[in-house]
Amino acid sequence: MKSYKYIIGFAVGFLLLYLAIPGTNESPKDKEKSKDRDVIKLCWKDYEKKSLSAETKQLIASVCEKKEDDFLKKYGVKP
Repeated sequence: MKSYKYIIGFAVGFLLLYLAIPGTNESPKDKEKSKDRDVIKLCWKDYEKKSLSAETKQLIASVCEKKEDDFLKKYGVKP
């Protein structure tokens, strides 16, 4: 009788652990979407660097905007 309690406890514990670990229940498409969002965030972070010239910032901004447009076309939502 005690072994059933251990089996049930193990199953419940495993389920809770599985749900608690982020990213384990994401589909490959969700992971790719998250990665694409991170790339866009990093792009805009690079744009904010004060050491960049105005021309460089303009180039980076155009790349970031292109990435945002590609994201919108691919996923149907803004990043």
